[in-house]
Amino acid sequence: MTGVESASDIEAIKIVMARYFRYMDTKQWEDLRNLFMPDVTMSAPDDVPGKALTIGADHLSEVIRTVLNGAVSIHRGFMPEVQLIDVAFAKAVWAMEDVVSYPDDTSRNFSGSGHYLAEYRRISDGWKIQSLILRRLRLSRGASA
Repeated sequence: MTGVESASDIEAIKIVMARYFRYMDTKQWEDLRNLFMPDVTMSAPDDVPGKALTIGADHLSEVIRTVLNGAVSIHRGFMPEVQLIDVAFAKAVWAMEDVVSYPDDTSRNFSGSGHYLAEYRRISDGWKIQSLILRRLRLSRGASA
């Protein structure tokens, strides 16, 4: 890869992740689903210890939709460390913060910070999310979260 290709690939991966955060907050579920590889995996072991790995774009999109149903959310991803492994595979670490509030049931509110460990695949129509692992350094739950 040339330096130009590397820089444009890194920027494309940043855009994919920015859309991931925005589509969750704006509840653009089909657009969110289209960011994922069909066999995407996700885990958030600090959110729900012992929960099984979520597998598949349709399943992951539905899980996120269910969690955020009725919520006002703010997700932030920043300080990306993107590593291009080859022309079709990349890894990244993203610092993250989220604030999720449920106006009808504040006991469900949560907020936190930590890191996403992400993997990406390039296919014919661009970069897609292959896997996400959310590791939290802080998680608060309840009305004051």
